[in-house]
Amino acid sequence: MRGVCVSSRWAASTAFRLPRKTVAPGVSPVSPVSPAAPASAGAQRFGVGAAPARNDGPPLAEGQAKMKIGKYQGKTFADIYQEDPQYCRWACDVALKGNSSDAMKIFAAYVQHRWLLALNNLLKHAQPNSLTGHSLATTGENDELMRSVIESYIRILGGNVSRRLSDATALVTLGPRIFDGRPVKESPKMKEAASSGLPVLSLEDLQDLAKAGAPTERATRQKFA
Repeated sequence: MRGVCVSSRWAASTAFRLPRKTVAPGVSPVSPVSPAAPASAGAQRFGVGAAPARNDGPPLAEGQAKMKIGKYQGKTFADIYQEDPQYCRWACDVALKGNSSDAMKIFAAYVQHRWLLALNNLLKHAQPNSLTGHSLATTGENDELMRSVIESYIRILGGNVSRRLSDATALVTLGPRIFDGRPVKESPKMKEAASSGLPVLSLEDLQDLAKAGAPTERATRQKFA
């Protein structure tokens, strides 16, 4: 949300146009600042008239805030993000559904911030529209990048994310294992790709493709088959 910015020049010019109040003799024109009255119940509910909450802790982006609940209580956000990617994904899923505490929502905001940084880093090394014409399916789990982040990367660069291998030009393996811990080679999509002759790309292959521009489907099949 954007704040309302009032220029100092405008404020100064407006001050001269305001009517001056009549001040009784012997009374100081500057009235003392009185303590703010407590906001009404309705105002407190919607955050109107209430004093802003203080945040004396470290900035969220630094990751040094500590988890206040759950099995990682007392650990910093950065340590949790590094140690347990699956927990981070779960925390974001729960927060997005609205079934979590405020503490968990704050942690989920940090995780999403890290994902956006990772996506931004990927895009720095990619050519615009480099994946145009490619329809890519994905399989596997990545400890650093959530599947939705990589799929967003594909779409931003003009590619299409296919849910069915029959519509895909290649299958991208995002990591060495699938969601249940088994090796990615045991993924049903990997088995189907092997039987159909569909090219299989690693995440590094996908990044190379995005750096080099979008070759033809035939060239992609020859390179990664």
